[in-house]
Amino acid sequence: MEAFLIPRQPQIGAPRSHETQQIKRSAFLFITAEPDCCDTAFRELKNMREVQDVYHARGAYDLVAKVTAQSIEHLREDVIKRIRCLNSVKSTLTLTIV
Repeated sequence: MEAFLIPRQPQIGAPRSHETQQIKRSAFLFITAEPDCCDTAFRELKNMREVQDVYHARGAYDLVAKVTAQSIEHLREDVIKRIRCLNSVKSTLTLTIV
């Protein structure tokens, strides 16, 4: 009886070892702007290099932004903190993409 070793296949969607350093972390931010500051918040977000997309929204939130950073720590400690400190932003809700 002959034995064959079958190489283990990576999981679907799992990064290959050479790709792990290139993976960026992303999140969606649901943003409530200060009264009469929605357009200002929109412009400020569009000027941030980590903001990939920003959209006006109707409903519970005024804006939705997709942000990307080199790591989850950079995303939390730098990018999201800077957005929350904008004078035109009242509050945010963050959904991290996994």
